[in-house]
This record gives sequence, C-alpha cells and structure tokens, in this order.
Amino acid sequence: MTEPQGQKPPFRRRKILVDKKFQLQYLYIWFFTAVGMILVTGVFYFISRRFVDTETSGVVLRLMAGTGAFILLFTLLMGTISVVLTHRVAGAVFRIDGFIKKLIRNDHSDFIKLRKTDYLHNIADSLNELNHMLAVQKEKLQDLSARSREIQADTDPAKLRQSLDDIRRIADELNGPA
Repeated sequence: MTEPQGQKPPFRRRKILVDKKFQLQYLYIWFFTAVGMILVTGVFYFISRRFVDTETSGVVLRLMAGTGAFILLFTLLMGTISVVLTHRVAGAVFRIDGFIKKLIRNDHSDFIKLRKTDYLHNIADSLNELNHMLAVQKEKLQDLSARSREIQADTDPAKLRQSLDDIRRIADELNGPA
C-alpha cells in the first residue's frame, strides 16, 4: 500500500519493550551466558599458554581472540532475536490484558486483534468467543429486565402469563442445557 505523493504515512507507535521485566530477563540470560563463555575462554587461554611453546603461542592467541569475538557477535545476535521473540509474546499479553480490563468494566464492544506474527492467537480467539457469549447473555438479561418491568406495569392475566413464559424461556437459555 502506497501513500499519495507528499503525504507521510500515519504515525505508528512502536514500543519494542512492552513488558520490560519479562523481555529483559531473557536478554540478561543471554548477556551473562556470553560473559561466562568469554571468561571461560580467557581462563583456558591463560592455562594453555603455559603449555604451548613460543612458536604456536601467536596462533593460540589469535584463535582465542577470534573465539571471543565470535561469542560476542553471537550474543548480540541472540539478544536481538530474544527481544523480537519476547516482543511477540509481550505484545499479545499487553493487548489481552487491556481486553480483559474492558470485560471487567462490562464493555463488550471490542475484541482482541493480534498481529499475524504474535503468539497466543488461540487464547485471543477463545477470549473473543467468550466476549461474544457474554454480550449475548447481557442482551438476554436486559430483555429479562424489560419483561419484569412489563409485568409490574401490566394487570391483564394473559399478558402476564405470556411475559412469565418469556422470562422462563430466557432464564432457561441463560442457564444452558440441563
């Protein structure tokens, strides 16, 4: 989709660290693993240096430096990947949390929309289905309330009986199968 010439695309807020505690925990694990690997490599270098003659010590030094650089680059790559992957979880959790807060406020007007790459689609689908069921039950309860007001205002026995039958039918629907 392209924008007309001269117009900027609409601003989209991008927040990479949605749940900082959750996402940074994985980043710290990768960081400390890398530091540990570099330290172990350094210890092995200093131990092996004592057992290597002067002709091969330069090769060992370059090998150890290359290994350390590889570990550092690998750690940066894995750190970036872990932030992206945890963002897919944390972003979905953020949307689901906001949706549940709306449900608590008895607001059934919205549903959960996740990106294609987000995780937790099955939970979002189940919550959307629950929201639909709650909205239907809310409508039925409002209908029951309206019928009860009709009963209070009406004195005709036939209309009262019809309203009571309607209330019983709606209550049975709300209770579900026996």
